[in-house]
Amino acid sequence: MMAALFGTLMLASCTEMVISRVLHLARRIITPLVSGVVVMIIGLSLIQVGLTSIGGGYAAMSDNTFGAPEKSAAGGRGLSLNYPA
Repeated sequence: MMAALFGTLMLASCTEMVISRVLHLARRIITPLVSGVVVMIIGLSLIQVGLTSIGGGYAAMSDNTFGAPEKSAAGGRGLSLNYPA
C-alpha cells in the first residue's frame, strides 16, 4: 500500500514540474475574466445542491417530506451558525 502511494506521489510531482514549465503560456487564455466566469458558474451550479440539502436531501424527496418545517428549520439553524449576523 505504501509503495503504491509513494509511486503515485512521485509521478504526481513529476507531472506538476512539467506543467509548471508551460503554465505561463496559458495566461493568454485564462484571463481574470475567464476565471471569474468559471468561478461564478461553479457557484451557481452549487445552489441546487445546497437547496436540496436544506430541504432534507434526496431521502426526503423520496418519502415526500422534502421541505418539511423541521427540515427547513434545521437548515436555517445551520446557515445561522455559519453566517452569524
